[in-house]
Amino acid sequence: MRNNAWNDDHTGAAGAAPGQDSQTLPTFGKAKEPLLAMYWDEEAMVPVIPPGAAMQPGTKVRAQQTGKVPGRYNLTTRLWSGLAGQWPGGGLAGATPPLPVQEADRFPTGNVGVLGAVYPGFDADVMEDGAVVAEEALTCAASAPVRQISGFHERRISGSS
Repeated sequence: MRNNAWNDDHTGAAGAAPGQDSQTLPTFGKAKEPLLAMYWDEEAMVPVIPPGAAMQPGTKVRAQQTGKVPGRYNLTTRLWSGLAGQWPGGGLAGATPPLPVQEADRFPTGNVGVLGAVYPGFDADVMEDGAVVAEEALTCAASAPVRQISGFHERRISGSS
């Protein structure tokens, strides 16, 4: 799940997408609050690099992957890099080196990733017959929060542990 929040009224800064100021982005800590309010496991959440973010030289993350992959933000250089280590199975504690939650909570991103091992789910982008796909998905997922983007069919976010 990603929760994107941008403010186009500011100029770009290191670590932010073009046209974005890293000071105006929500922090990872703020972005995950709605999930925590639904009693989701904090240890299953990882910060996702914001779309178009300024990247650390030498990182393996490509520009088209920003907004989709977990990352680590350097609070000194204000640059992002990919999250290394065993984070898919261990979250922030599995990162190399381990990433303290208190540090990650300060990262400028409105994007929250959840570990599929804890919250299995899927993404089905359909333009027509979305209801059929959703019904079929619910037979597998039992319950699923819904996310709908204006002009598109409902999007259900599956997350049962």
